Amino acid sequence: MKHSLRFLLSLGLMVLPSLLVRAQCTLAPTITPNNLMLCPNAQDTIWTQEYDAYQWYRYLNFGENPQIDTLEGDTLQYLVVDQYEDAGFTFQVAVTQDTCTALSPGVMVDGWAFAGLTVALSGSFGINPEDGHVILCDTSGMFRRDTLTMVINLPYKYNIQWFENGEPIEGATDDTLVVSRSGSYTVQGSPEECLDFSLSSLPIEVEFRQPPRPLIARRGDTLEITNADELMRLQWYLEGDTLPGATAATYVPTEAGIYTVSADDNACYGMSQPFAFDTPTATPEYLSARIRLYPNPAQTNLTLETPVPLRTQLTNLTGQVVLQTDATTIDVQALATGVYVVRLFDKNGVPIRQEKLVIAR
Repeated sequence: MKHSLRFLLSLGLMVLPSLLVRAQCTLAPTITPNNLMLCPNAQDTIWTQEYDAYQWYRYLNFGENPQIDTLEGDTLQYLVVDQYEDAGFTFQVAVTQDTCTALSPGVMVDGWAFAGLTVALSGSFGINPEDGHVILCDTSGMFRRDTLTMVINLPYKYNIQWFENGEPIEGATDDTLVVSRSGSYTVQGSPEECLDFSLSSLPIEVEFRQPPRPLIARRGDTLEITNADELMRLQWYLEGDTLPGATAATYVPTEAGIYTVSADDNACYGMSQPFAFDTPTATPEYLSARIRLYPNPAQTNLTLETPVPLRTQLTNLTGQVVLQTDATTIDVQALATGVYVVRLFDKNGVPIRQEKLVIAR
């Protein structure tokens, strides 16, 4: 239990009238340490020299008549101080040796106060205005895959650990994390001054999305986007060049060639598959130059971008067919790592292109 007394401030020291300090008294007690800084939620000890008896006091050192607390029961050579209870207070100790009593100079116990742990975001990404989630979009045609880099802000640069969905990310102990998939991300860290104290950030919610894919169909001499109701901000291209003003769901071509359309769904930009419109020169060489097959090396999926439907055939190096499909997104997870040959055929079985493919994991 603590009770309050009133004291007078004289020559920078608190004079305790209840103490009889004799003129011939030569005691000179001091408190160690004299510059204690406590970390959040921490405790430490202050102490004085050895005497017969002790009484500790504390006060807030401002105003003309500060209120002094006699710390009843704190009558040992040392005193345990707590950051939450004691930071900002000045402490003194009265000591007695034989019949002599003296009071130490005041020593303030201070404490560290840190702002919350925050994270800086950079890269190419979107923010969902409804819930604040970060949106990352996958690659689509000329639109590259979005990136998100998180950096923990000062002063929390020590004891760092990043978490995904509440679980520690193995090896993610640097101040920077590159994110490439959906999840709820947090980070924990400590300031240099208080390595035993740590805070966690608020969660950053990340959504990884596949971009929209406009679907082009031909109706007579007109090209139309069959799923236009799902899309926004349409743009038509011919051989990769923007067609000025061609932003509607339909387009009437004035020349033969390879047409594509870009669009977004209010979150991600996407590109259609190339569409060949009355291309008189659609020879295997012409088509092969307009086909994209990626990634190579591949891990899980292979994407085929082609202006016309093609059949994909994969063989191993002994010539055995291991996969055959008409799809443009090809699942290769079941294939063993190694080198394969990819052959592409048109609907009539005419070979269009052949290349090597590496499966690497």
